[in-house]
Amino acid sequence: MAMPPGIDSLLVMPEKVTYRSDTLAINAYLYKPVVTEADYKKKFMGNVVKEYFDNSYKELVNFFVEQKKLSAKELKEIISMIEKGNLGAGVFDTPNCQVTYDELRAKGVEFLSPPAERPYGIEAVFKDNSGNWFSLTQRTGD
Repeated sequence: MAMPPGIDSLLVMPEKVTYRSDTLAINAYLYKPVVTEADYKKKFMGNVVKEYFDNSYKELVNFFVEQKKLSAKELKEIISMIEKGNLGAGVFDTPNCQVTYDELRAKGVEFLSPPAERPYGIEAVFKDNSGNWFSLTQRTGD
């Protein structure tokens, strides 16, 4: 099965283990996640928006409205969530997280965490004036 654009095919890290009993030894691989589910969702949705909606969440929402998969009531609820700061995180890709972080801080953007190494790249987290959190991400392998 093909992976969506921008999603790394390595989602788990195999670890060789040996199970032993008095009469039998079995070599097997134990698979463990490399990234958390939340990190995977952020990266996946960020890539979907980037690849299919010109990096515009507005276009994403418009798509679902046009497809009649999002009602006017649901759209109002989303707007209310944004205004209250309850929408959750969004992802902004950048070619250089440290440089963008420095530029945004100089303009008064409040960061919750400075650039830090993550399994998927370098990330800094900031929030807008409504309290919504956003990830500023420099992806590895791009």
